[in-house]
Amino acid sequence: RLGENLLDEAYEEIKDSISKAASASFVCITSDTTTNTVGIPVTNFMVINPAAQQTSFYDSIEGGDESHTADHVAVEIRKCMTSIGIDKVAGLCTDNAPVMR
Repeated sequence: RLGENLLDEAYEEIKDSISKAASASFVCITSDTTTNTVGIPVTNFMVINPAAQQTSFYDSIEGGDESHTADHVAVEIRKCMTSIGIDKVAGLCTDNAPVMR
């Protein structure tokens, strides 16, 4: 069932929520960097569409040693903001990693 209907339904839901975020007049972005089960750093981005009261997964980026540097994080945040539309981003919330301070 997972490989059939459930996966297709989840894909369509995510696609729909990203489409709504793209048409929103403004959104907020959250990011969190963690380490996956094999020790690789992963940064996840979520988009919050306040008008639709909706939060959506947006992107996940694997990184190497450089992923925990301020410069790398800034580049990835900028890429996310650019793909959404910088003029639409009203706020950004990150985790409390030392490079975020």
